[in-house]
Amino acid sequence: MECVALAQSAGSQMDATTLDRTLNEQFPITQDFLASLLGCTRPTLNGILVDLEKSGALQNRRGAIAIVNGPLLHESACECYEIIRQTYEVLVRRADSLMV
Repeated sequence: MECVALAQSAGSQMDATTLDRTLNEQFPITQDFLASLLGCTRPTLNGILVDLEKSGALQNRRGAIAIVNGPLLHESACECYEIIRQTYEVLVRRADSLMV
């Protein structure tokens, strides 16, 4: 059960933070690869993706995931999402300041 909760929140966070960093809303990624990144099984991930697709947040296709409704996907992420997003922004600003 912990894997399901972790994968659900991490999957939402990963997709939402990725959307924040790109203009492309479709990601070529297999469920096997995404499941290995999240540390869960493909069937567990598939169940989460099916739920997110039913909610209207994602469209799950063979070898790709498309974000259909970014705000809805953000709503489905746990409170950790905002912490991850803010931390990422701080790291990017630091890296940018080192490049100047």
